[in-house]
Amino acid sequence: MIEFLSKKEIWGLILLIIIGFVLSILSKWFIKKVLLKEKDIHKVRKAKTYVNLFGRIAKIIIWLIIILMILQLYGFDVKTFVAGLGIVSVIVGLALQDTLKDILGGITILANDFYSIGDIITFEEFTGEVTDITLRVTKIKNFNNEIKCFTNRNVSSIINHTKHNYIYYLYFSASYETEVEKVEKAFSNIIKLIKEIPGVKTELVKYLGLDKLDESSINYGIQVASKYTDQFRIKKEINKIVEKEFKKNDIKIPYPQIEVHDAKII
Repeated sequence: MIEFLSKKEIWGLILLIIIGFVLSILSKWFIKKVLLKEKDIHKVRKAKTYVNLFGRIAKIIIWLIIILMILQLYGFDVKTFVAGLGIVSVIVGLALQDTLKDILGGITILANDFYSIGDIITFEEFTGEVTDITLRVTKIKNFNNEIKCFTNRNVSSIINHTKHNYIYYLYFSASYETEVEKVEKAFSNIIKLIKEIPGVKTELVKYLGLDKLDESSINYGIQVASKYTDQFRIKKEINKIVEKEFKKNDIKIPYPQIEVHDAKII
């Protein structure tokens, strides 16, 4: 038993495994230290994505080296083994073409900065926050905490809502009895109040004018811009502002009406 425990293969194996764990932890710490120095929120998200991905790559490389060292410790001819990997890699590459496409997609995502962890993206009508990016797949979580995974080869189908300002259009109705000039004067003040809402991109807020003559109302439109995640809060604030200003200026918000004519039968 003592002879068994004194063998270099046993202690070498234990030592190499410990070294593997230590190097894995240190490599991730070092990558974080180097990359997570930015203050800009977009650059921070990008850095976190790099940390996540490079940390995993470093871990794979470290453990491959450790495995080769363990094989050498137990007498395997590592040089012949590594040389043989060339032929094996060709066979595996042909068998795993889709996987290689996913890995190339992951590299493309990073190289072209298509999206990062924390960005809001849409894939096949599913919108959510990017929670994880690996070399093969991306995970996104929507506002209902539902999670969707998709392979990175689908990067061309992604819509990113975070990189630029999110522009949206809101429409409000006023009755036909209210003069257009009166409504437009009210909207002049509404636009000023909207620009005071935190998170609104003031330079992109616009009054679009009379949009449509509906059955029971005249519809007026406005353009608003903000971060994608701020839109829901801002829409609520705008609705409150419009309702208050319409009341203040005695502008009636219409309800559906049907005009009935009493026709005489001749």
